[in-house]
Amino acid sequence: GTFVDANKARWRLEYSDGAALAVTSEITNQGDAQVKTATLFIPKLAADHRFPGGVDFRLGIVGNEDAEFTMVRVLKRD
Repeated sequence: GTFVDANKARWRLEYSDGAALAVTSEITNQGDAQVKTATLFIPKLAADHRFPGGVDFRLGIVGNEDAEFTMVRVLKRD
C-alpha cells in the first residue's frame, strides 16, 4: 500500500485466513511527510467478508494517531 508518512502512526493489516482473524506485524511511520510504500506478505487471505461493510481486510490503526493511505493493492501469488 501507498501512504503519506505524516506522523508517527502505527498500523497493520487485519484480515481473515479462513479460520480466524489475523494481523500482520505493525508498521511504524517516521513522520517525515514523505509518500512511501509498504509491502506486506500474508500466508492466506480468505475472501469471507468478516469485517463491517462486508470487506475482506482492513488497515488497523494502533493507538490514537491518524494515518493517510492513498492506495491499497492486493496481489495473489500462485
